[in-house]
Amino acid sequence: MKSFIFFIAVFLFGGVCAQEQQQLIVFLGDDVASQHFVKTSLPSLQQYADTNGIELIRIPLSQGVPTEVKIVPSFYYQNYRGRSVYSGRYLTLDRLINFMRTAKYSPRQSSVNPKEHIPLWNVGKATVATPIKITELKGKLPKRFDQSKFVEEVRGYIAEGLQDFKMQARATLASTDRLFYTDYHPYLAEDGTLHISTAIFSMFHCHEAVYQSEESLVGKWEDRAALFKQAAALQEQKVKAQLVNLNYGDAFQAIKKSVPTRTWEQLGLALPSRPQQKGLHFQLDKLPRYWLFDQGLPDGSPLVQFSFGAPVDHYAGEARAMKMQLHLQDGNTLLGAKGHVVVKSSSVTMGDEGLDDYILNESIKAGIYPNASYDFKITKAPSSWDFLMPQLVTLEGQFRMMGKAVALKANGTIEVILDEHSQPKLWVNGNFVLPIQELFGIEGPDGPSPAAQQLNFQLNFLLKPTEKVNTLQEDLYKAREKVITQKEKAEGDYIQWFASTKLYKAKGSFEHWSFDEIALQADAIAKVKAKITIDIHSLSERSKLLVKHLKGEHFFEAEKYPTAHVVIDGAEALNDSSYSAKAEATIKGITAPITLDFQVLPTQPLEIIGTAKIDRERFGIGTTYKKAKSISKIVTLKFRAFLQ
Repeated sequence: MKSFIFFIAVFLFGGVCAQEQQQLIVFLGDDVASQHFVKTSLPSLQQYADTNGIELIRIPLSQGVPTEVKIVPSFYYQNYRGRSVYSGRYLTLDRLINFMRTAKYSPRQSSVNPKEHIPLWNVGKATVATPIKITELKGKLPKRFDQSKFVEEVRGYIAEGLQDFKMQARATLASTDRLFYTDYHPYLAEDGTLHISTAIFSMFHCHEAVYQSEESLVGKWEDRAALFKQAAALQEQKVKAQLVNLNYGDAFQAIKKSVPTRTWEQLGLALPSRPQQKGLHFQLDKLPRYWLFDQGLPDGSPLVQFSFGAPVDHYAGEARAMKMQLHLQDGNTLLGAKGHVVVKSSSVTMGDEGLDDYILNESIKAGIYPNASYDFKITKAPSSWDFLMPQLVTLEGQFRMMGKAVALKANGTIEVILDEHSQPKLWVNGNFVLPIQELFGIEGPDGPSPAAQQLNFQLNFLLKPTEKVNTLQEDLYKAREKVITQKEKAEGDYIQWFASTKLYKAKGSFEHWSFDEIALQADAIAKVKAKITIDIHSLSERSKLLVKHLKGEHFFEAEKYPTAHVVIDGAEALNDSSYSAKAEATIKGITAPITLDFQVLPTQPLEIIGTAKIDRERFGIGTTYKKAKSISKIVTLKFRAFLQ
């Protein structure tokens, strides 16, 4: 095809990321929480702001506050794109930094959060809400017991037991209101006594209680009304205690109504102006056809950021490791270009260690599914490049996550820029939405639908030209060129197991196991054949007492059945790198079918990771134990093997 010469004006690399004005505005009072923040977190936050060109502005209450500022300490980030309020703990500096990074390109929108049957406490300019969770009554249930009727009765008892909090049938909360989730767990014993245990969760961490009752309230079933009123009164006291509890960073002071209201402009805090970009004229032949991921933008903004929708958009984060390749069909147009994106699951973070642990291990299962990927084709784009403007594009293809492939359409822009050496690069900015609960069964935070059930993603990074790119299939083929017959367990291999009771989450492993047989034919992983032997005596867990218990007569009977076996004979290909194998396991002399789901990673040596769900009762594990009903019936196995 004839090569064309373009005379174009393209932004310099430094021009695209020209210095923009960023501000972090902190409203402070003379309360214990503000003083605690100033002492513990402000020095590090100031250092981060100085390093990253962010102006940190402290506003005392004596100057007045905008209408939406209701508590101190409060944090707002703004640039020319908009203003965002931080919803998170002031002690969790990484999450506050994560908020600024993700709000930079995607400002948090003001929103409302509708709630039903919720206690509210209006104190000063602030509103504190305590959503109620009443779990099912456990134990020996009364005759003709109606669970839904019981829950309605309990809500009434709780409402009567509260003093400052008032039950509202319906309420609309703002993103600046504060919530503490109050849980009530009733249990009816064999002797007819009612036991009520309670817990409180911060709105900023829904999986780690800030308060949990050490002892249950106990009374007669006939006196349950008085007992729940007592529980509600105690919960109210504990919620109020959290407002001055400095251990977590949830503490705050409600701003008094006497504090004057001022607009952002009156406080000298109007949104900054958009920075001016500088252009450069130069000659450019048609673009190279092959492109690879280069880096993020020099301002350090996230490569891939995500957030739930308003009003739960304070649950936001980023993925910090990714790769991308793009193959243009013609250097004069983006139409028809093909590409592949891989995001490393373990690089996902929300800036909160506790939340990250839950997300990585429970939600997206990063140990089992280390990557999410997107194979796409650009189906909509201008028929020829306009190098002066970002090009609007539509991508369509297969998104793969947690072993499942789904169709995904994404929109965005691709723009030509120049680096500091006047070499062309592609600036990619895209966005898409994933209904994670519907597609992957991932439970979102407490909030209205669909905001709490889907994630909004935005990508923002640079590509550099290269001579050629390989497809994922080519990489896998290279890793499969020879028959794999490794038998010994290699360094980095593991078999882990997970089980739980109401009181304990067990996590252990089998330290010794081996492949008795294994064969993987070149580019035919679906024909895999393998026999694995596991040494039951090598079972380990952090509790030595539990290990002894599990090896004993009610569970594995390790002395009588010292080994277990798994036999694999073929697998079904789910997509380019994911497979499902119907296998047979022999445990305690009992043989039964199991399913192994696994991924093959294009590494040298070849890496296989996966998971299996095992019904322990099918193998007679724990069936003779009196308290077996309290133990999860399904045991999860995770495995990894390097084969060569």
